[in-house]
Amino acid sequence: MAATMPSTIGITNNSSTNSMTTTTNMRSSDSSSEVPKILIFLDIDGVLLPFPDNANAKSTCGAIFPDDNLAALSVILQAFSTTTTAPLYQIEVILSSTWRAQPNLIQEILDSFELYGKAFGGPLKDLHAFADMTDPEYHTERQHEIYKYMFANPNNTSHKDNHGSVVAWVALDDEELLEGPTNAKYRSKFEGHVVKTSSRLGLTRRDAAKAMELIHCQLGVYNDKKVATVPPPYTVDR
Repeated sequence: MAATMPSTIGITNNSSTNSMTTTTNMRSSDSSSEVPKILIFLDIDGVLLPFPDNANAKSTCGAIFPDDNLAALSVILQAFSTTTTAPLYQIEVILSSTWRAQPNLIQEILDSFELYGKAFGGPLKDLHAFADMTDPEYHTERQHEIYKYMFANPNNTSHKDNHGSVVAWVALDDEELLEGPTNAKYRSKFEGHVVKTSSRLGLTRRDAAKAMELIHCQLGVYNDKKVATVPPPYTVDR
């Protein structure tokens, strides 16, 4: 029997069905400079891998991450990627987890994406490499690591009003990125860009809906400047 997408994801796009092409995730694609970018900063522990062990979190496809958490990520990636005719935005996944420091762990993540994608379809089957990662030699507060990548990276075209620029970004993380004295300095840069997951549950359908809402709001600002069409809002089945 063919595998089906876990019903627990429960997130639907109110527009026509979207699909993701392999070039959407490929950093080396020649077309990337022609498409506005959305960055997803991805943590692993507490996002794709709940802890402590959650008895209800299971993988049926051989991945090291539970189906439900991968399904939530898959929907986020697919939601803003392409229409049936042309790319809207280029989705780039930036690995911000401590797993980024070990190539073997990076490969385990990608292998799990492939296993899930082959079993259930969706964009993860085409994500064969991360677009980039935060500095693997810079380990401090997670907020500071992402800030360094976004705002102190001379090669990053973040928020520049040109082709290939980053028009929206969101961080999926179970660590605190907004509250507390260590996050105070850059808090204003992160407000409206953070989805804080429960370590015990990992990325859920409601987290995915929040991520899409945050991206949607940022694209609204971008498209107001461009006088372009904003993707419709997304809903989550309750």
